[in-house]
Amino acid sequence: MKNPLVSILIPTYNQPEFFRQAFESAINQDYPNIEIIVSDDSTDDRVKNVFDEYKNCGRKIQYLKHGGYTNESTGERSLANMENLLKHANGEFINILFHDDLIHPQKISKMMKFFTGKNRDQIAIVSSARNIIDSDGNILKTEDFIEQFNLYNGKDSILLTGEEVGRMILLLCGNFIGELSTVLIRRKDFYRACVNKLSPGYFIGVKDRTMWDISTYLEICKDGRGLMFLHEPLNAFRMAGGNQNTYNGNVRLSVVIDWLEFVVAAYLNGIYIHDKKDFEIACEYWLFIAQGMISFFQRFPETSVDIEIDLLEQIMQAVESVEQKNFDSTLEIGTQWIQKFSYKTFEMRKTI
Repeated sequence: MKNPLVSILIPTYNQPEFFRQAFESAINQDYPNIEIIVSDDSTDDRVKNVFDEYKNCGRKIQYLKHGGYTNESTGERSLANMENLLKHANGEFINILFHDDLIHPQKISKMMKFFTGKNRDQIAIVSSARNIIDSDGNILKTEDFIEQFNLYNGKDSILLTGEEVGRMILLLCGNFIGELSTVLIRRKDFYRACVNKLSPGYFIGVKDRTMWDISTYLEICKDGRGLMFLHEPLNAFRMAGGNQNTYNGNVRLSVVIDWLEFVVAAYLNGIYIHDKKDFEIACEYWLFIAQGMISFFQRFPETSVDIEIDLLEQIMQAVESVEQKNFDSTLEIGTQWIQKFSYKTFEMRKTI
């Protein structure tokens, strides 16, 4: 097929005006063969009312009401909402679009050229630079981590192997690819054998409870297929203030735990992190993340009021082990976290 079907999936929770902007950015794509599916976890009908305004937009659109949860955390509810979308998607390719983000009108068409081009079998993910916008849609800055690494060499895009992607993510403990809204991925690559379903948020059985994107990229790229990254910003990530999970204290704690779990899991399985030196480098960069979280709580003490103290204490133990360069202890702490929080139990097959 010349233009394979692309599913643009919008998980949403309240904030109808942000949703309207995201929805319109999906409707306005110049790629001809798309479906747009909305899974609404809102507490009222405002998002549904906005959706209904576009019933005659000329696109294939679908609304799903997703809710009824009472005991799940915000992260678990959000993940379940996203999985609901993946379950209903029909496209060969998927773009998950969070309701407060935006995509450029030519995003899908420009990215699909690589999935249908000569290097398509080498590519697992297509991503791009992104604009950071405020609540009103004003561009605050443009982020392009590939440019910071000076890797373009005068070209408009770069193809990285799966190994290069995984090592750059884990050894630097940084997401240079962008959030899930930023990327285009094959639907089949969201399938996770460890839970037997379409789901983001798992890397070799380690469950990512907060970010979902990093674990997904690491899992997809471990078979060697890589990333095509475009210099042109084709996405907009909204920084909207205190209502976002970015500003939730427990989310920040979980992010720190997730990162160390990924590093430890990769090392124990010999994926991306292959030796003692790699592991120590990754732990040193993880320390920056943990210290940044501590600094955040000091700057915004209101975000730490309801945090889980036991999680913070565990993180502080890991911080101390890295600061003292006791990487045996760091490995043990990370392994305990994996065994506590994830689907897979790891044996300590390696020592530092």
